[in-house]
Amino acid sequence: MSIAIISSLLLMQAAPADTAEPMLEDVQQEIVVIAERLKDWKGRLGKDDTGLSCETTKSSGDAQVDAIRCDAMIACFTPIEDAMDAAYASDDAAPERRARINALVETTVPCISDYERQAAIALAEERAGV
Repeated sequence: MSIAIISSLLLMQAAPADTAEPMLEDVQQEIVVIAERLKDWKGRLGKDDTGLSCETTKSSGDAQVDAIRCDAMIACFTPIEDAMDAAYASDDAAPERRARINALVETTVPCISDYERQAAIALAEERAGV
């Protein structure tokens, strides 16, 4: 194999790594920014005849980040919607009803974390042009 071909092959292999490294850093930095903004978000779930809805009461300052949290909450609370309705409608004393509701809410934590992590990565990649 000639030196020119070997050099070309080496350059071809190096080029993606050279461009990928800054992109990866951009993605990682953006993920940190998104995570920080999610900490500032406040909101609440609601329910009407059409189903669950999410309202942002304190924005993160970034509409796409706000959407990540709301979408996560709706996606993760929808599977327990009937159980939540039953808990709220229960004739249990207030402390027992609250404990039941809190236990249901706790079951959504892994789902929300996973959803937000995946959505933050996707948004960071989009913003970094990956």
